[in-house]
Amino acid sequence: MRSRDLVLSICVALACWHAVDVLANGWVVARESPHARDFASFYYAAAVARGGGDPYDTEALGSAGRAERTRRWVHSYFYPPPFLLAMAWALPLDLVTAYRAWFWLDEIFLWVAVAALWRWWRPLGAAAGVALLAAVAALTAVANNDQIGQMNLPVLALVALGLWAAERGREVTGGLCLGAACMAKMSPALFVAWWLLRRRWAAAGAAIAAAAGLTLVSLAAFGLDVQRTFWLDVFPAFARGDYNGLAVPIGLFGNHSIPSLWHAAFPGDRLLSATARSLSAASALGLFAGAAWMLRATRRIRFSPRPTRAWWL
Repeated sequence: MRSRDLVLSICVALACWHAVDVLANGWVVARESPHARDFASFYYAAAVARGGGDPYDTEALGSAGRAERTRRWVHSYFYPPPFLLAMAWALPLDLVTAYRAWFWLDEIFLWVAVAALWRWWRPLGAAAGVALLAAVAALTAVANNDQIGQMNLPVLALVALGLWAAERGREVTGGLCLGAACMAKMSPALFVAWWLLRRRWAAAGAAIAAAAGLTLVSLAAFGLDVQRTFWLDVFPAFARGDYNGLAVPIGLFGNHSIPSLWHAAFPGDRLLSATARSLSAASALGLFAGAAWMLRATRRIRFSPRPTRAWWL
């Protein structure tokens, strides 16, 4: 068997393995779910905000669910206000229909991210592509993400597209993608910080402009009080392990974050103890400073958009 045929066979097998995992462990459960799991938080936050209410008021979200007889209570919403704009498509649909649509949108976003990374890493050869598909096939968390209805994969797609575009010299396009990702989850801002560290002003400036523009649009759509609540109340509370009153404890077994590790060593109640909070902050700052120091003299690597060899060789 030629090397190209072998690589293609492995890739097809890995993609099929992922499809079986998503269908058997994800869709079967999602199709029978009457309450839409975590997706309900995004859905009802957007619905409450559209009606002029406070999307960060967990009781208001629960009231909306009870009014529609879909949920007795709803998890708190704690993402930036601009993400509510991205949920506008779901509001004409009922909760369960929107949740099922989101399941497959998550899969589409996953493969957008895979495609961006595949194209970005083509010069590394076939091994990089096979390793990427192997990671997708092995990650049971992907099916779990789809089933729960979380929003990690759209953010991943925007980040992958943004970084790929920036490395191809399209820094403004890359920055716009990263800025949009930051307004869904805050963690992609670390890549913007890295751009600033590397003096890539066009990419970083575009990201900041995109974030500011989306914030202004959400300000016009939902009002100043929503912005004030997130930036002055919800966002600062992340440092103590409080996600807008989320009932899920920081020490949940499935939480493998650094704050959770410090919580295990220095337990508090539902939130981080003062010691765990300080050590978590020190760990995060230490990791960021260490990464910045290690990358201080790293040359920028430019991948050629037109590799001289075919990807399967």
